[in-house]
Amino acid sequence: MKNLIEYLKNLPKIYYYLAGGGLAVGLIISLSTAVMIHYTSDAEFCGSCHAMEPIKMAYDDDVHGGNNAFGIRAKCADCHLPHDSTLKYLWVKQMSGLSDTIDHLFKDSSKTDWVKKQARRAEYVYDSGCLVCHTRLTDSPKMANWKKDIHKQYFKHKDDNDNFRCVNCHQHVGHKDLIKHTTEFFKKNK
Repeated sequence: MKNLIEYLKNLPKIYYYLAGGGLAVGLIISLSTAVMIHYTSDAEFCGSCHAMEPIKMAYDDDVHGGNNAFGIRAKCADCHLPHDSTLKYLWVKQMSGLSDTIDHLFKDSSKTDWVKKQARRAEYVYDSGCLVCHTRLTDSPKMANWKKDIHKQYFKHKDDNDNFRCVNCHQHVGHKDLIKHTTEFFKKNK
């Protein structure tokens, strides 16, 4: 240990400046990334694109969008990004953002088949996001026993059967009357 301390004392000062500068740059990049992730995860940001306006309207009407007795809102990223791995979360966020940007710039959203897209909702919603908030699905004292039993079956089979997904039973969760909102919006804005 004494040899290491002596070695560090004899290093030219430029190495300390480089190390300090590297730490400062790393800290700035890390904080900037955290701020960017935070500000690009909610409905106000996601709904700022023309194509997402009716999706945000449907979200605002839903219990997860704040239309509940408590005013609690889930962020878009709470449902539409995976929460089982930080790297997976960041990768899917990046790829989704890139895909949405390309769609916004180069596709006519009024020609999107929203009914077909709604049928593929399992591709856009991650169970790991649901389970961050919904933690007492098998033992809640306020839940009916038959609902607890269904959720026990979900947990038993979710890893080996794609039919056991939250949105397969909770089909309209997150965006109340989504098809109605998108149909009316794009008819009106053609």
